[in-house]
Amino acid sequence: MDLRKRKFVLIIFSFLLFLIVLFGLVYWDYQKSKDLVFIAFDVGEGDALFFRTPYHQNILIDGGPDNSIITHLSKGLSFYDRTIDLMVLTHPDADHSTGLVEVLKRYKVRKILYTGVLNTNPSYLAWLKEVKKEGISSEIAQKGMVLKLGKDLRIEVFSPENSFLNQKVEDTNDTSIVLKVIYGQTSFLLMGDASQKIEKRMISEGLNLKADVLKISHHGSDTATGEKFLQLVQPKYAVISVGGKSKKHPHPQLIRSLKEKKIIILRTDKDGDIRLRSDGVKVKID
Repeated sequence: MDLRKRKFVLIIFSFLLFLIVLFGLVYWDYQKSKDLVFIAFDVGEGDALFFRTPYHQNILIDGGPDNSIITHLSKGLSFYDRTIDLMVLTHPDADHSTGLVEVLKRYKVRKILYTGVLNTNPSYLAWLKEVKKEGISSEIAQKGMVLKLGKDLRIEVFSPENSFLNQKVEDTNDTSIVLKVIYGQTSFLLMGDASQKIEKRMISEGLNLKADVLKISHHGSDTATGEKFLQLVQPKYAVISVGGKSKKHPHPQLIRSLKEKKIIILRTDKDGDIRLRSDGVKVKID
């Protein structure tokens, strides 16, 4: 066999080997877990939350204050997976919306859930422009909405109470989309930046607030996470997305309250990316 034929055979062999390895990786990734994986990315003073579902769906909730979410996403997604099945923007503040612009440019996003509130924040406007450019299916969040992702997996929307589509408001924090992600017997309550005003409303409505994991509102601000609210949620884990240079977050009283209730505190400024896993019965640190 001459040199030219040897090179040709080697190229074909290498290509087939690559396909076999790639198929094996995809198959292994598909089969390896029936769990719901949750990650709170360490993006500084901002929120960026990610779920990988047992049905192989990728859900991204907020994108943080900069483009570091792109690097973090590579930790939650396989290198060949370039799809976000659901992107949620809880509210238009820059520490939640900025990173999502670049995600839209680099990933295929199938569906978007947001509030539709009017706001002139540049990163939010850039996000809206990119959503329109890509022609992505979008839905306005409102209390009572249920997204069914599988026979034992769903997302319930607890807030906002009414549609904010094309409305201008002073306090965008209280327009936050509040979600409860329920998998089997376990659940995650994600509060965005909602204040105690929203907590009190949800309490008065008799919503089932109990959850294994509570994503603490507004980086642990003293404007949220009231005592009665905590008593009703009864979380095992409290996840706080907070920047290491923050002087006012999380508030000392909140930390004392969580410790008194023996709730496990997980902070992105101290723990980095926070990973939790649910098998539908229990939630544990991954």
